[in-house]
Amino acid sequence: MLASYTIGDDADRLGNMTEQQRHSYVKEVVSNVHPELQQSGMIVQSASIAWGNYQWSAGGCTVHWN
Repeated sequence: MLASYTIGDDADRLGNMTEQQRHSYVKEVVSNVHPELQQSGMIVQSASIAWGNYQWSAGGCTVHWN
């Protein structure tokens, strides 16, 4: 299982990426700690949601830092 939870500017940055871009970026960053994620077949599926862009959450899962 691989998870990435972001808030504030980081969430906005990821939310502006396409879903495929988010998956690739998170895989690249987390692979710095878990290099085995780069091995073929290690990740079978991935999914993500940018809550700040999701119509029905009204950004309820985002935090804007002041």
